[in-house]
Amino acid sequence: MLGKFLSAAVGVFALVAGLLMLGAGPAAAVAPLPIYVPAGPSRLMDTRADGPTVDGLGPKGALVGPGSVTLQIGGRAGYPAVGLNAVQLNVTVTAPSGASHLRIWPTGTAMPTASNLNFVAGQTVANSVVSRTSADGRVSIYLDSGTSHVIVDVLGYYPVSGMFTALNPARLLDTRPGFPTIDGLGPKGLLTGPTSINLDILSRGGIPAAGVSAVVLSVAVTQPSAAGHLRVWPTGQAMPNASTLNFGAGRTVPNLVVAKLGASGRVSIYLSGGTAHLFADVMGYYLANGDYVPLQPARLMDTRGGGTVDGQGPVGAFNGLNWLKLTTRGGTPLGAGAVVLNVTVVNPAGAGHLTVWRVGTAEPVASNLNFAPGQTVANQVLADVSAAYPYVSGSIVMEVVGGPAHVLVDVVGAVPPSFSGPLAQHAQSLAAGGSHSCVVVSGAIRCWGFNGYGQLGDGTANNRNTPVAVLGLTGVVAVTAGDRHTCALLDSTAVYCWGNNADGQLGNGTILPSKVPVLVAGLPPIVEIAAGGAHTCALTRSGRTLCWGDNTYGQIGDGTAVDRTTPATVLGITGSNSLATGDSHSCAVAGGWVGCWGYNTFGQLGDGTTANKSTAVPTGGNWGGMLSAGSLIAGSNHTCAWNVLGAQCWGLNGSGQLGDGTWTNRSVPTTVTLPSGQTFRDAGSNHTCASALNGAASCWGWNYFGQLGDGTTTGRLTPTAVTGLTSTQAMAAGWNHTCAVADGHVRCWGDNTYGQLGDGTWTARSAPVIVSGL
Repeated sequence: MLGKFLSAAVGVFALVAGLLMLGAGPAAAVAPLPIYVPAGPSRLMDTRADGPTVDGLGPKGALVGPGSVTLQIGGRAGYPAVGLNAVQLNVTVTAPSGASHLRIWPTGTAMPTASNLNFVAGQTVANSVVSRTSADGRVSIYLDSGTSHVIVDVLGYYPVSGMFTALNPARLLDTRPGFPTIDGLGPKGLLTGPTSINLDILSRGGIPAAGVSAVVLSVAVTQPSAAGHLRVWPTGQAMPNASTLNFGAGRTVPNLVVAKLGASGRVSIYLSGGTAHLFADVMGYYLANGDYVPLQPARLMDTRGGGTVDGQGPVGAFNGLNWLKLTTRGGTPLGAGAVVLNVTVVNPAGAGHLTVWRVGTAEPVASNLNFAPGQTVANQVLADVSAAYPYVSGSIVMEVVGGPAHVLVDVVGAVPPSFSGPLAQHAQSLAAGGSHSCVVVSGAIRCWGFNGYGQLGDGTANNRNTPVAVLGLTGVVAVTAGDRHTCALLDSTAVYCWGNNADGQLGNGTILPSKVPVLVAGLPPIVEIAAGGAHTCALTRSGRTLCWGDNTYGQIGDGTAVDRTTPATVLGITGSNSLATGDSHSCAVAGGWVGCWGYNTFGQLGDGTTANKSTAVPTGGNWGGMLSAGSLIAGSNHTCAWNVLGAQCWGLNGSGQLGDGTWTNRSVPTTVTLPSGQTFRDAGSNHTCASALNGAASCWGWNYFGQLGDGTTTGRLTPTAVTGLTSTQAMAAGWNHTCAVADGHVRCWGDNTYGQLGDGTWTARSAPVIVSGL
């Protein structure tokens, strides 16, 4: 859930551009077009006879050079038929008969002289490509000589009128004698490492003379005398530790780079050793003062045990699945919609591939990087990390097939979430409290429902059956709702709370209620918040977990049962990256396991006992906890977590809220079968909900007020479809009501005694209704 009394952490996911697209609504305000729309990866071309595509279409049969094929992208895999402007592709060559290259360009225009991918006989090699498309969404692919199979995965697109301008590839650098650049400029001659060169970018190959923050380059090394690596960074800044391209002796290896411009519009390129020739083609640029955030390259993962920028990240070669948190690390901003990464595989045990995708979504039939035994291979990945769900925002899943292998991940830039259209489409965060609901829209909060303690934040104690504005807050990126209090996280990383404060849950050092937001005292920079029944928790940028408020059952986690009116550090857990809070218990994900603390009468801590705990204990009884939990939610007295291996719940099950088909309480995680593509979104008092991103939703458990949304008031022991939701972007569950951002609107259903459905009535609903005024 996206903030609530009963469950779940509210992640921060809208700092960069401020707005995360969650649907469309009736209001008239229109936001700028998105800079980048992540949508994939989806396989659109595989010329191999047994190679499937997302829709069964695309050219078949090995390409024969010199020759070209046309690939239709617009209108496939959910991509618009017109208005693409440019697409982000991952292009792979496999089983080539000889040394050659590929060129990719918009169909109907002149073929460029610059190549996108170079290879030798028998090699399987991939490269990331940004290509303009024709008006009807097509690109052409040219093979210079020989025969080869080609695989194309599409990762996302840049709409017309966005802040990115795609260009036909133009060569800006080629150190080889006799190989010209677009304008005859650029360094010449074999390079001898360790050395670096500076490359002029502005006013070349279609790049403007000013107003550019970063460029997209395809950088390649050829004829290297020894294994080594390249680094690309803004001229005038310190050289980063992160590599851009790794290569072996004698190999021609390309990689796509989104390079931030430095002094005088230049980038610097470093060769680590030996001798080599370099060439580089420009493919597009980002405007300065636009939404793209170019970063100084920073290492976020090195499984060899090498230093990352913050000392975090998985260690140890792996085969199979791994999970990596990106946001707030290495300068990666909160709220990024996509993150530009350089991913490198080192010394794999066998031939195989690596695939990257967003936590909380189904594994794609696509790959980002292909390798042979013992190779060191790099490729750029534009990874979708946007999420309408805080638990998965800013994280990726990686799968290595053919390992074990070491993996390095460097971040080089970030793109804001895609957004366009009217107001409801810009909902950044959704929360359902005991009997009230809130949504963040364009940095401001609107709330509706029960207001007896001022939890709506409008300065009154009047219940509201339509949304009202919370007073005094701007720059809000996330909201969470407790039983009778509400809290918000600002883009400044400060936290404000309002409403009931009898147990100190507002965190301002008093037990006085407030009908308007008050600042939580003494917090360091915060990246995630979660409100429980009468307590609140927050996650710091460094991974420390803090809680305050009611501590009757140890839900603050500080080893005592004393209420806290200011934040206290949770003991027994460090390096947390996700939070969830129930009525009187709390949980966090850290170091590949789930830890919980507080009330445990029904087994909601998942440690195999029913004893309360005042410090964090591992979930999972004796089997070591839950690895890589991607979405963590907590209901009143139950908890659920989704990880890359499946879905599990534990705790109270008197209404079937665990979803395992029984009414049996569970003190250790029990497997739940979710509908295909769905993952947990939120849990209410005695019900639980899940959905697929941009897909259908389901709920199960108690249904007396219609809070399951299936058009009945019949309880359900297993997931049951919510009526009429086909494009769900967010869900939040309160005591006995549920809300979602879906199909272009904020919608709610269930109990409406206090107006918590926001439809202007006080009538309970067993199916979703549209919230008024959004």
